[in-house]
Amino acid sequence: MSLPDLEQAVRDLCFRPAAGTLPGVDDPHQGVYRDLVRRSLYSNIRRTIPVARALVGDETIDALIAACLDEAPPTERFFRDVPRGFAQWAQTQSAEAPDRFVHPGLPELLHWEILEVDVLLAPDPDQILDPDDRPVQLHPSARLAVYAHPVHKLTKSSSWPPEPLAVPVCLLAFRVGERMEVVPLSAKIAQLLALLSDSADFDAALELCAQSLPAPLDRGYAASQLRDLHRRGALTRFSAD
Repeated sequence: MSLPDLEQAVRDLCFRPAAGTLPGVDDPHQGVYRDLVRRSLYSNIRRTIPVARALVGDETIDALIAACLDEAPPTERFFRDVPRGFAQWAQTQSAEAPDRFVHPGLPELLHWEILEVDVLLAPDPDQILDPDDRPVQLHPSARLAVYAHPVHKLTKSSSWPPEPLAVPVCLLAFRVGERMEVVPLSAKIAQLLALLSDSADFDAALELCAQSLPAPLDRGYAASQLRDLHRRGALTRFSAD
């Protein structure tokens, strides 16, 4: 058996709903290996979503984790990134098959809790090779999120389900020291930051915003907002010149 075939056989054993088999290994041992792998992944994801588990129950969460492992097995290089893959799967499923969730706020809550882990584990700026002296640079931990429910305010003792917001909230999360900071943003500034994550040209990003927004984003206002984010630590560099 070639190495690629062996790797596929191991994935089939661990992640197919009807477990595959490994040649030359007896069935009891294969079942033990599958169980150990899946239990490890369950534990890894569970510990990142304590609020969701408390509000909707482990049975509901475990059913979603099982579905994710069966339908979209993890491909992340690092074990710590597996929860992020689960959150992305949940968001995709919330759009394609919303009936799988007890409430539309649940995929958002899963994303929010796992987002915090992603922010806290992100590299520091000096750990990333940055050969360009670009005028606008987001901190490597900076993450944009938009939610239709106030999931960022939920705790283990909150009432469930949450009421939808009148207007979706845009949040920028980033790390300062060893803690996560969260700043609410207007939709216009959130869009500008999303564009700046792909291009560090401030004026070019403003022009793209003007093409997609009903009213143009004032340059002076936008610059003042980004200067404030730079002061807070969400941007490692900012210059509007």
